[in-house]
Amino acid sequence: MFKNILVPTDGSDLAAKAVEQAVLFAKEIGAKITAVTITEPSNLLSVSPTQLASVPGVDVLLIGPSDLSIELGVPLDYQCDIYQRALDKIAATAAKHGIAAAMYFIPPGMDPNFFVQKGFKFFTMPWGPWATAGIQNGLSGIKR
Repeated sequence: MFKNILVPTDGSDLAAKAVEQAVLFAKEIGAKITAVTITEPSNLLSVSPTQLASVPGVDVLLIGPSDLSIELGVPLDYQCDIYQRALDKIAATAAKHGIAAAMYFIPPGMDPNFFVQKGFKFFTMPWGPWATAGIQNGLSGIKR
């Protein structure tokens, strides 16, 4: 039957119900779920982290750092208080719901351990510099 199910969501209540049903169906048939969030550029924060984390079957809050900073009105300013408070809220919400907080990438010039200390559980790695230095060398610098 189906091995993968793509579930689009726009953050609405109706979409949340569709996600719930898709998760139930996927469990029933042994399929994997891939969720895609469909939003307008000015609508990224219309769904709170708590709303997302509360959907049955959601096991990670994956943050796009550039998208988040732009939506917060602090484009690419990853150090500012507004951005940092948003990260803290996301990490706390994920922890409260027993799911992982994750970063799509580590912003340039930032230490991955900074995000680990905030409570983020996984993230993609800065592949450019690591391609030269070697993955093993890069992984050895992360405290686990």
